[in-house]
Amino acid sequence: MTSQKTLQVLDSDGAEHAQVVEPQNLSDAARSALAQWPLGYVAALTLVSKTPLRDQLGAAGVGERGRLMYSDTVLAAPVIKAWSGWSPWAGPHKSAYATPLEYLEAELKKIDAGWWVDELVHAGEAAKMAGASAATWRGYVSRGQAPAPDEPGDLSMPARSRRPRWRRSTIARWMAQRPGSGSRTDLRARSGT
Repeated sequence: MTSQKTLQVLDSDGAEHAQVVEPQNLSDAARSALAQWPLGYVAALTLVSKTPLRDQLGAAGVGERGRLMYSDTVLAAPVIKAWSGWSPWAGPHKSAYATPLEYLEAELKKIDAGWWVDELVHAGEAAKMAGASAATWRGYVSRGQAPAPDEPGDLSMPARSRRPRWRRSTIARWMAQRPGSGSRTDLRARSGT
């Protein structure tokens, strides 16, 4: 059974329009957007940059001196920001978009390609973001070497069938703080460095 969600949009006249949607029929961005809105109202979204702050500052022409105010951890992490660049919806009779869903999908295309909607992703996508296989990712999680899921999944199901999900921002922050690939933190602790 699929869980339906109601998308609610106020038009430019203040009238409320609602549309029941099936999550599997939505784009990834729309599904992520609706997951952020517990009541279904179109509001600000949380976006996560696809590149770390260090790269964004470099692209903006900020030199090494300007980067000194940030720690290495902060420079290695993605930027997380709120976005509410919506144009008001004129309503079904005055707009090119007949339904709230058409409006939502069109407005989400305004988000710059360098940003993700802070969506919940399953283990396969989390592993891809971390540069690991799904099996390696699950091993990291079970050993406490990767973050616990933000949404554990259906706890009434057996562990292998729960389908836990992580926010992209959770994985990106973990990646920015973890030691480099192949780094042996146990040896560093013994040698005193």
